Amino acid sequence: MMTPEDLQSWCDDLSAWIKELGEEEEFKTAYPKGTLPLVVDLADIEDNKDILAYLIVWMCCKRKMRAPPHLESRMVLAERFKGPWQGIYSKLVQRLERGLAFTDIFDLAG
Repeated sequence: MMTPEDLQSWCDDLSAWIKELGEEEEFKTAYPKGTLPLVVDLADIEDNKDILAYLIVWMCCKRKMRAPPHLESRMVLAERFKGPWQGIYSKLVQRLERGLAFTDIFDLAG
């Protein structure tokens, strides 16, 4: 199980990546009640993990790219999420590798 410190490290890395991409406005679209830099909500660790995974998938769909290795490994190696994020990310990567089109996150979730 991820510790609060593990999740905060993930928050820090994801916040830095979003800023590096210049996608702060897209972050607001994806997660309107969120703020950058992301901070772990100790009241609901499991939801935090799902939000981070969702944001990675969203940004990757927006940019039509894979996540950086340090974020991708967290997606792939993390214990199961509440949501379908690992499966959606896997579909995203397969489509990117094959050069197949997709429009957005909902296209991959279907």
